[in-house]
Amino acid sequence: MRRWMKVVFCFLFGIIFTNMFTMDQAVADESFGKREISAESSVLTQKKQAVLDMETMTFSLESEADEDGDTISKGMILTTAGITSDTYPAVLTKSDEMFKKAAAISERSKVELTVGEEIYYGNYSTNYFDVNGKPAYCLEPLKDTPNSGSYETQALTGGAVRKGLYYAYGGPGYELYRAKYGAIGIGENYSVNDEYCMSHCILSYLYMGTEEAFLGLDQQVIENLKQKAKNIESMPDPPESFYAFLFNLNSAGQTMGGSGKDRVGSIEIYKYSDHPEWIEGNRCYSLAGAVFGIYESGKDKLLWELTTDESGYAKKENIPIGNYDIRELKAPAGHVIQFKPQSIRIDENKVCTYKCTDQAQYYPIDLILQKKDKETDQSEAQGAATLEDAQFSIKYYSGYYEKNPADSGVTPVREWIMKTDSEGRIRMKEEQKVSGDPFYKNTEGEVVLPLGTVTFQEIKAPEGYLLNNEIFIETVREEGTGQTDTIFQCPTIPDQIIRGNLQIVKFREDKEEESEQGEQKVPLEGIVFTITSKTTGWQCEIVTDENGYASTFRQGEEQQKGGLVYDTYIVSEKKAPEGLTPVGDFEITIEEDAKTLYYILENKKIFSPVKLVKKDSETEKIIPVAGAVFRLLDKDKKPITMTTHYPNESVYDLFKTDENGSFVLPEKLPAGNYYFQEVEAPQGYLIEDGLIPFTIIENHDWEKPFIVESKDRPAKGRIYIQKNDSVTEKGISGVKFEIKAAEDICTPDGTVRVEKGTVVGSLVTDQSGKAWSEELYLGTYEIIETKQAEGYILPEKSVEIELEYEGQDVPVVTKETEILNKPTSVVIRKSDGETKKALSGVKFELREKISEINEESDAEEEDPSEENTTYITDENGEIHLSYLRPGVYCLYESEPLTGYIKNEEVWEFQIREDGTVEGEQEKILEIENHHTRITDTHAVWKESKAKEIIAGEEHIICDTVNFKYMEANASYTMKGILMDADTGKELLQDGKPVTSEKTFKGKDAKDGITMEFDVDSRKFPGKRIVVFEVLYLGDCLIDAHRDLRNQEQTVSILKKEEVTVKTGDNKVYMKQTILIMSASVCILYATWKRKKRRH
Repeated sequence: MRRWMKVVFCFLFGIIFTNMFTMDQAVADESFGKREISAESSVLTQKKQAVLDMETMTFSLESEADEDGDTISKGMILTTAGITSDTYPAVLTKSDEMFKKAAAISERSKVELTVGEEIYYGNYSTNYFDVNGKPAYCLEPLKDTPNSGSYETQALTGGAVRKGLYYAYGGPGYELYRAKYGAIGIGENYSVNDEYCMSHCILSYLYMGTEEAFLGLDQQVIENLKQKAKNIESMPDPPESFYAFLFNLNSAGQTMGGSGKDRVGSIEIYKYSDHPEWIEGNRCYSLAGAVFGIYESGKDKLLWELTTDESGYAKKENIPIGNYDIRELKAPAGHVIQFKPQSIRIDENKVCTYKCTDQAQYYPIDLILQKKDKETDQSEAQGAATLEDAQFSIKYYSGYYEKNPADSGVTPVREWIMKTDSEGRIRMKEEQKVSGDPFYKNTEGEVVLPLGTVTFQEIKAPEGYLLNNEIFIETVREEGTGQTDTIFQCPTIPDQIIRGNLQIVKFREDKEEESEQGEQKVPLEGIVFTITSKTTGWQCEIVTDENGYASTFRQGEEQQKGGLVYDTYIVSEKKAPEGLTPVGDFEITIEEDAKTLYYILENKKIFSPVKLVKKDSETEKIIPVAGAVFRLLDKDKKPITMTTHYPNESVYDLFKTDENGSFVLPEKLPAGNYYFQEVEAPQGYLIEDGLIPFTIIENHDWEKPFIVESKDRPAKGRIYIQKNDSVTEKGISGVKFEIKAAEDICTPDGTVRVEKGTVVGSLVTDQSGKAWSEELYLGTYEIIETKQAEGYILPEKSVEIELEYEGQDVPVVTKETEILNKPTSVVIRKSDGETKKALSGVKFELREKISEINEESDAEEEDPSEENTTYITDENGEIHLSYLRPGVYCLYESEPLTGYIKNEEVWEFQIREDGTVEGEQEKILEIENHHTRITDTHAVWKESKAKEIIAGEEHIICDTVNFKYMEANASYTMKGILMDADTGKELLQDGKPVTSEKTFKGKDAKDGITMEFDVDSRKFPGKRIVVFEVLYLGDCLIDAHRDLRNQEQTVSILKKEEVTVKTGDNKVYMKQTILIMSASVCILYATWKRKKRRH
């Protein structure tokens, strides 16, 4: 019945209003006015609009927005109960817009409603509702109760009703509400029914927005429940997973609200290793056992734990949707835990995939093996032996092994042949690798060893040692949670040095005791021989017995291995018997293990071979360079020649040193005084002045000739620097330099005079930009600028320069070099923000920012350099700032171009101590200005707000103009003129153009300005009129909006149609009277029916 009454009621009112608005214009003017019903309030006269609410069946005259922007409904309201006066704030009026905000629909589903017992409160009642086992609530108490059954829901994703369902009685947040504000029930002895009923009233109020929700309650209770509604609104928003919904919407019955199961999703975790090639088949690593914790977002509350399987996979289902943090709590074997939490998002019925890569643990290997002498247990070789160039086979196996994996048939993953360095060490470097696989490297490119087993076997012994065939086994194991928290024991592998012996038999020459068998050899007893190592200087003595026999078998603790280690020795007779010439020193070399060297020695007459050795006068070292030339002179300083007979006879008067820096005269010299004269110095040295005297006073043999030393000084050099400006090419003073050795600076004698990287001099340029170094040894040097002059950029690269030998007569070589410095550079580029066109003539101010340290001194004496400096952009829109000293600078726009908005931003940049602009060689600041412009216009007729009117109806055209980029305090002038859209010419009214002009401030045009044009529309029937607008700043034209085809700027005047008016016909009034009476009867019947149903 009620639905039918509504239809009839709507039909009758439709007829009434159709009739009202289709009446003759003259009748309308006499009976109802101009399409508007005017009602006068006590405050102001407002225009009312007839509004029919189809749900409440109320017809009201609503006013427009008042001066404060609030919508107020005042005046006459026609309802089924009659005509009443009412005033409600719009915020408490349920509307489609409010409903859409409170009940955003995300999906539709079915629920089963069970209507329970009727519960009474105050003078009214409700029923207990159940939806799928959870409480539900009526949200419209004035409507009929719905029946039990299946209903389609509309989900709530926000709003007060959803919040209320969460915190009301029966909601998941009710205990939180109780803990903060107490129970929702009213009074001290409230019951469960009271809590349910009061929650029902509060939820109805949150949904309806009016006090009709509290029907049947007194005002004190109503105010109490309103406060509880505010309490609910003050509570935190429900979790995102909370599922609340409405159902039975848009029906004659009550709209219902309820909640369902939480919205959930799931997560899958995939664990990876950053080095999968390491862990494949390696039992030291695993992806299983990684433990992850899921926490509340931004909190330390652990909610769930997940553990990965062998493939690094883990899954968790039925997780309430929302934002969470995930942390790795335990890393899998051989990996580093990722402590940093990550944010994840769980969406409804979706799987969140989280991928995590752990760092595989490794040992940052450098030294992998140390070689040592087995006898001394030291990493230094004995004698002339060396620990260098021993070769090892190093094998890596994936997994831990106590014994050699190769014995069990295990194949190594990688293998290398490495050699030891001069200290007997093997470092995992390419220069020490003889052959083999690539090294293992981490993500930074450093050589490492993954977890596993490494074996070592010597395959080539170093010089002077015997091969050690033992296999050594070490492991790389984890020993902590860090990526490099691992342990590896570098093995120390011993080698046995080669040993041998010397045996001497000593006789004296005795021609007087010759027999038939020839000359007799007489053994000499007690002759002492000293054996001296040429490498280390180690000495020992052996003494001949009665048979002239002496041996080293008696030397050393390791008798069976020999008394002499691998080396070259000098054997010297300590004291010859009286009357005999001592045996000259001779060399022996022990180079085979367990071998004995045998010598028979006797005295000879004094003749001596002579060996000249070329040495450095500063280091006393031999100069191993061939080509030094000498002349031999006798005691009278006359040249001596010598002859050789093999392979051909040759006569020599000049003698040259070989690559060892020495020569031996081809003939022995008898005892006497002699001289050497240097004719040509070796490469890199200066020739020695004067003669070199020497005297032969004892016997020498070819193995140990008489030594003459010739010493020369090495040539040196100086570096000359010229420092110039790269732009002006003028010298720069005060620039500081360091000169470093770019390599080990060595003289030809092999001495490292200066190690690479050593600073050999510090220079400062003079007023002309010049600087000179002290004398330096010849070689390659690096010139590094350490402090540039203010206003210049410190060069990033150094300059290399080489001092080269220029001959034996040039003691000091000079090398010159020019080094240029770039000035500091900051480029400002000014352009239009939209067209990107360069803007010239824009003024900028630059000021150096004063530090706190300089504030006190600045107060006493003003530094002119800290004053503002004005710069203007050139024709390319650029400003070039150069020669700025180190400091912080502030740049700001001081004067823009006319019609452009001033850019208020302050650009701060720093000239660092190295002259760069915040690390850059040149800083480019791209700065834009925005041009003031008209964005759009909208022309309508003022009274009707329409684009078209009938000629004679209105006479004011309103054109609303909007702008962009205006100066707030600038004064602008807008000038407008009306144009004929068809002819494109000015619209003339009484022979004159129709114009409008308005001056305004930029801050007053945020929402646009309105230009009004007075037009007599009767004079222009059928015309289309276009508004042209022009914007000025002072006398300068800024922008114009002229477009005959722009419909937003166009309005139209329609021709008026002729209407025939019939007079004296009162049938219309009779029809209206009958319709009004019928409507009244229907309203009275509907009111009586509603009251009867409620009682």
